Amino acid sequence: LVCNSGFSEYVNEYIMGDLNNDNSIDVMDVVRLVNIVLELDPATEYEILVSDMNNDTLINIQDIVILIDIILYN
Repeated sequence: LVCNSGFSEYVNEYIMGDLNNDNSIDVMDVVRLVNIVLELDPATEYEILVSDMNNDTLINIQDIVILIDIILYN
């Protein structure tokens, strides 16, 4: 998936990787990101905004790996 940086006005404050917007990064966010990358479920504008973990304008396996690393090492 390709991200559009125009979504930045959609949310004033957010946590990168917090796809379900519960103010924590956990396995539920990973599951949601996997579903988005595999195109099993369409992403919301908010999810697109917080999913691009490496800021390369793509949502892909690299973002999943980064999100898992954050959970494991923080």
